[in-house]
Amino acid sequence: QRYTFDLPFLMDGIGLVSVALGCFGIAEITKNLDAREERSPFNGKIHLMPTWPEFKRIIPSALRGSAVGSFLGILPGGGPVIAQFAAYALDKKVSKFKDEIGSGAIEGVAGQAAADEAAARTSFIP
Repeated sequence: QRYTFDLPFLMDGIGLVSVALGCFGIAEITKNLDAREERSPFNGKIHLMPTWPEFKRIIPSALRGSAVGSFLGILPGGGPVIAQFAAYALDKKVSKFKDEIGSGAIEGVAGQAAADEAAARTSFIP
């Protein structure tokens, strides 16, 4: 009764994971309170839709990703995550822009997104 403050859930004690996460969380919070980060506003123009040259670069990667995702989605046990990794590996080997894929290039993003969506949709096929 002495160390539990008459709270029944403290009868078993405090879990090690809770204590560890609390210590690391408090340390990170105090570290972030000291650091000042200067941010400059973005003054550029943002386009929500890809431009025509970007769209032409996306088409081969998206078609490859859709094919890989459709195939892996039909197989039992294969899901969208596996399809994304397979589409990424295929794009790294086959794409014209091999060195750009993996650094945020629009081809890699579109191919993996197409594979993810295709696998998610075809996984419903019995």
